[in-house]
Amino acid sequence: MTNTAMAPSHFVGISLPAELHTVVDTIKKSVHMDDEHTLKPLIPHITLLHPSSLQHTSIEILKQEIELVSSRVKPFTVTLDDIDFFEREVCYVRATSPQLDALQHSLVQLLPKAQQSEYNSRRFIAHVTVAQKNREPQLDTATLTKYVRSTIQLPLHFTVDSIDIFSRTAPRAYSVIERIALR
Repeated sequence: MTNTAMAPSHFVGISLPAELHTVVDTIKKSVHMDDEHTLKPLIPHITLLHPSSLQHTSIEILKQEIELVSSRVKPFTVTLDDIDFFEREVCYVRATSPQLDALQHSLVQLLPKAQQSEYNSRRFIAHVTVAQKNREPQLDTATLTKYVRSTIQLPLHFTVDSIDIFSRTAPRAYSVIERIALR
């Protein structure tokens, strides 16, 4: 058995405010308990840089570069505005904010050119994942939409005042190892 499943893995994202974190975490765990085919839920967040794009990047150097970017970004508002799906395999709540889009673009510019192309080839859709599957049966979009709408009053606005670096602690488990304040 190889130890590659627990190789260091990081991602950069936005943590949700405590109350919203609790609500989203409860939804994710409830959906997972009701549907054994969903993947184990991750910590609620908005991803800015995926683990796959950071595999060959020094987290210490990236942290320093993120600190420089964050020094030029003021706290801003994000709106969770609608429920949507990626191919009936991922249910998410869409997060919208011009500042969030600009921040993600700035962070992508910190990556080596090869990793930037991964982001430049598709449009960034900021979101908070609610449920995810990687095989059949597909998600029940109508039921999930109704459940999420009954639990979270959309649109919902919150302030982003930091960028977080998350590190894998176990398979499909991450925690914040660094919080970098926006100024």
